[in-house]
Amino acid sequence: MLGDRWSDAIPVIEIITPVMGLQMPYLATQFYAMAIGATRLVFYRELAFFLIRTPIFIALTLAYGLPGAAAAVAGCGFLFIALNLTLYARISGDALTRPLWRARRSLLAAAAMAAAVMTLRITGPLDPAAPGLSVALEIAIGVGAYVAAHAGLWRLEGRPDGVERSIFDLARPALRRLFA
Repeated sequence: MLGDRWSDAIPVIEIITPVMGLQMPYLATQFYAMAIGATRLVFYRELAFFLIRTPIFIALTLAYGLPGAAAAVAGCGFLFIALNLTLYARISGDALTRPLWRARRSLLAAAAMAAAVMTLRITGPLDPAAPGLSVALEIAIGVGAYVAAHAGLWRLEGRPDGVERSIFDLARPALRRLFA
């Protein structure tokens, strides 16, 4: 859609973006740690991450160029998630896996969204000459798959209290009008 000059960026974005998406929920750990005065632990986490990430990034970039840099960022992104979970466990006294468990519906819904979009790409029903239409369709299919999977998982768990219930309660009047 942006032209041939951007085609080299596609694999980099495809490699880095999923890991960045997985990192987002766990970034709040840093703010939680800072709010309770555990800034020293945040510093040590950042220092450890820097000391590990930097040589890996340099080595892979020198050896493999841009794809190596992307792989280093993605691989180290998983390390960053592990460090954040460890920080969370240390400062909260809670299980290391608790944030993963709390995010289970969102993570599974994101996997369903990715599967739906990848399936659409593999089947390739659209004309490559209409990239805007392809992107719009991928967005629509992705959003639909995410919402359906998330809602289905929430319902399977008995509609527990949480953000889903708040969204459903806010959307209920509009849904009633829509289906009336």
